[in-house]
Amino acid sequence: MSDKLKQLEIKKLLSEYETTMVHKEIKEEFLNQNEKSFKEAIANYLGDTIKDSTKTKDNPTNTNNPKVEKIIEDDDMLDGTKSNLKKMFRQIVKKTHPDKVNSEELIDIYIKSKEAYDKNDILTIAHYSKILNIDVELDDDDINILKTCINNINKKLIEFQKSWIYIWGNLETEEKKEKVIQLYCTQFHNYNIVEKKYEKMLDEIYKISPYNKDYINKTDLNRNSPTYGETTQEGVDEIVKHFNDYFNEKTVFYDLGCGLGKMVAHIGIQYNVKKSCGIELSKERLKCAHDIKEKYCKDITNVSFIESDFFKTDLSDATVVYFDNTAMYESKYLIELVNKLPKGCLVLTRSFFIRAEERKKYNQKSVKETKFTTTYGRTDLHYLITQ
Repeated sequence: MSDKLKQLEIKKLLSEYETTMVHKEIKEEFLNQNEKSFKEAIANYLGDTIKDSTKTKDNPTNTNNPKVEKIIEDDDMLDGTKSNLKKMFRQIVKKTHPDKVNSEELIDIYIKSKEAYDKNDILTIAHYSKILNIDVELDDDDINILKTCINNINKKLIEFQKSWIYIWGNLETEEKKEKVIQLYCTQFHNYNIVEKKYEKMLDEIYKISPYNKDYINKTDLNRNSPTYGETTQEGVDEIVKHFNDYFNEKTVFYDLGCGLGKMVAHIGIQYNVKKSCGIELSKERLKCAHDIKEKYCKDITNVSFIESDFFKTDLSDATVVYFDNTAMYESKYLIELVNKLPKGCLVLTRSFFIRAEERKKYNQKSVKETKFTTTYGRTDLHYLITQ
């Protein structure tokens, strides 16, 4: 692409971005203005007994503890893109840093640009560069990134328009609005009941002590460490939330060395997966898993447990595999296990088991999220997608 054509393409894309962001602001403001009335209508329909628990779950503006997502992961960025991003950001800082300017507008640009830089959001950085008359330096690959970013924003705008509040707020008659409220409340009320049921069941499951005399391991596992630890309830929820694209009605989940089986039961009960299976060698810990299944999963067909060595178990249907490999396992056996898993399977581990020089081949990465909690204080998580 010639320099002239490239500059025209950049100009066009940044113009599209500005228009798209105006549409986004309009829709967000519309949702904000209608949210209170929508909730009041829900409360009136459901009555005082449920008023305080109403949640507009699909409202895009309702963000509790929002997680900053990178537009592009650091490892996926080309050197040229990193360089262009850094150059433009440095020029923005020179013109907007609070230590150098006394303009609220410029300081606001600095804050938003800093957030964009931390997210590798080259589109927003290019946008503010244009506003500040800074040269927008982009390669052909960067231009493709800009196009992808704009497409993603437009997809989110479509989701805005599918939200309950947006649909309800755009209806012309009170009769139509009332029908939407009735439909929403029916679905919400059912969700509320199911949520409370799950909450009680899971609270009871996670209160089961690994030190119950019937569940303390006495089976020879051929490992040096006799200690026991497990992922907490919050930790499981956060893992599923972070990797939500992999948890759905088609998911086949395996917990290798599932211990008492809490994580397996949790995912099977709450997340409507096709199959949630725990594999465990310890007869004592597996007894707890079967007790949980008998008491809490009688009517849930997707939860199962297998007494087996997971290195010798058929995992050919797996889509997600979790393995707490904090205890020592030989790397070669774990790599053999990964190589036998089907293509596209998400493998989650607590420790790296692939040597640094081979990680690029397997594309094993780390996720830093302090909410991936365990009972033994560990929060780090590593993952790869089988090739």
